[in-house]
Amino acid sequence: MLYISIKFQKLKIIGEMAERPKAAVLKTVEGIALREFESHSLRHIFMLSDPRKFLKTLPNKPGVYQMIDGERKVLYVGKAKSLKNRLRNYFYSVKDPKTLAFMAQVKSVEIIITANENAALLLESNLIKTLKPRYNILFKDDKSFPYLFLSQHNFPRLSVMRVAANKIPGKYFGPFPSAKAVNFTLDLLQKVFRLRVCKDSFLRNRTRPCMFHQIKLCSAPCTGCIDKEMYVSQVKLVEQFLSNKSDFIIKQLTKSMDSAATRLDYEQAAAYRDQITSIRRVQTQQVIIKGSGNLDIVALEINESAVCIDILLVRNGMLLGNKTYFPVAPKFNLSTDEILTAFLTQHYLQNEVGEIVPDKILVNIKLQDRLGISVLLSEKFKRRVVISDRILDAKKHLITTAKANATNALKTHLASAASYFERLKSFKDALHLPVLPRRIECFDVSHTMGEAQVAALVVFDEHGANKSAYRRYNIKTTNVGDDYGALREALSRRYSDLRDLPDVIMIDGGRGQLNVAAQVLQKLHINNIFLMAIAKGPERKPGLEEIYIYDRKNSLIFVPQSPVLHFIQQIRDESHRFAITGHRKKMIKLRRQSILGNIVGVGKARQVTLLKYFGGLTELKGAGVDDLAKIKGISHSLARRIYEYLHAK
Repeated sequence: MLYISIKFQKLKIIGEMAERPKAAVLKTVEGIALREFESHSLRHIFMLSDPRKFLKTLPNKPGVYQMIDGERKVLYVGKAKSLKNRLRNYFYSVKDPKTLAFMAQVKSVEIIITANENAALLLESNLIKTLKPRYNILFKDDKSFPYLFLSQHNFPRLSVMRVAANKIPGKYFGPFPSAKAVNFTLDLLQKVFRLRVCKDSFLRNRTRPCMFHQIKLCSAPCTGCIDKEMYVSQVKLVEQFLSNKSDFIIKQLTKSMDSAATRLDYEQAAAYRDQITSIRRVQTQQVIIKGSGNLDIVALEINESAVCIDILLVRNGMLLGNKTYFPVAPKFNLSTDEILTAFLTQHYLQNEVGEIVPDKILVNIKLQDRLGISVLLSEKFKRRVVISDRILDAKKHLITTAKANATNALKTHLASAASYFERLKSFKDALHLPVLPRRIECFDVSHTMGEAQVAALVVFDEHGANKSAYRRYNIKTTNVGDDYGALREALSRRYSDLRDLPDVIMIDGGRGQLNVAAQVLQKLHINNIFLMAIAKGPERKPGLEEIYIYDRKNSLIFVPQSPVLHFIQQIRDESHRFAITGHRKKMIKLRRQSILGNIVGVGKARQVTLLKYFGGLTELKGAGVDDLAKIKGISHSLARRIYEYLHAK
């Protein structure tokens, strides 16, 4: 069955698809006319001028509904076993003030009928991912999971890899919940098995062992300090270790140690003994969950103002760590069932990397759609995936641990949010702002002697740093080293479209930078924005900063212990960090560029040919026009152009 939705004048598959090649399905969909789509009666839009009449027309079938406001924006997407019964609850069973306030914004409802509940669940997940409705639970996690990676070289390299960004052939172990967890494991493996972590180019060009070999973290295959057979045996031990076979490894090493001692090779026997000791030490640091295989333990903790979900990741029976999520909660009440269902569908169902989804997922609350989500995950990843809310005695301690993690993380999160709110309130009171600032934007300019000039913008809202709103501006029209001009260009580009204007603009600089900002806003006819600048004090020591406010004669100086000063410093330091990071990236890019790239007609291939032929840039500069013209693909006119460019200064 095909379910089709018309969106932005395009046909798009949003439900179950026939079991045919994707190209054939798309071709079929593109050929369906709008009148045929409407005749299927799968999609209907109802205006809510008369709710009673609207409810009478609803079908008693499974499907998805979209709540839409007066500006045709989708406020909320939900799914239902029975559209009639589910939507009736919004009109006749609502007592909560938050939900009543939400329903007051709804002007129309769009429904899509599906074949069954599973199809509705999948469609709901896809629509939430696409539309990002304001009142749905949204789980934001822009980072892919890290893995330990063993390459397929003669001397395999052990490194950290994020699978979402890299599809290099090799063996992946994980996923690990964080970079800290994977780096900790990598450090342990280096100490015990001494596999190389260096890049291939480094390996090829070594003539003597590096520092890692000296401190016993690498066996130095680059210089022949270990033969291939012995190195491969260590690689196999690493694979077994990451598959939770430490006891088996110890038995193998014990046999090897005894064999070496029998041969009177006491040095090698001592090496095996040290490895066994190291593995025993690592075992005491590992948490082993016997008979667990690949397992995720998901615990939900909810408060009146926040939601927290904690996941314990168990792979091959080893607890790799935990990961905590704080979703953006809607402004009307949802049940714990709805929140956890939204998380499972967004976190697992919308993930394209199958290794992230374990064989079994334990949850701490009962879910109505548990079987449906299990079926969808099993179908998507072509293997059995079980979601269970029945916790046996052997696994109860895992749920208890995950729930305790979620509770503690939620307390810390709320305390941090309360602390930020108090600092924001102190900032408002100290600077005599009329209302609590909704959005604060701070600018900084970074460059090195005028080179690679970058202006950075950071944004703080009522929740703290809003990193998705950060921006960098490559300065294009300003003279080299002109900080005022760079700031003027960045401000003009930021505020020319008049969207999402802040309540406060902060500049990292003094009164001169503040006046530049005021001139830009006046030119753009933007008023009612609080303008301020923070200048470093004498000897540029933190705590001695001066605060300049536009249209105020005297600067402000806070005591070093002032929470207001700390808040301003936090925003200033974040803008500086973001600016200098962008500047450094630009500098690295410029340093990597060859000066030959500025010559018309000399692309990357010819640059490589020229440098290889002459052996370097110095030798190339010493070549004459006739020497250059001898190279295949270099005409006499191009040779003269290259020569003139290299000798222009």
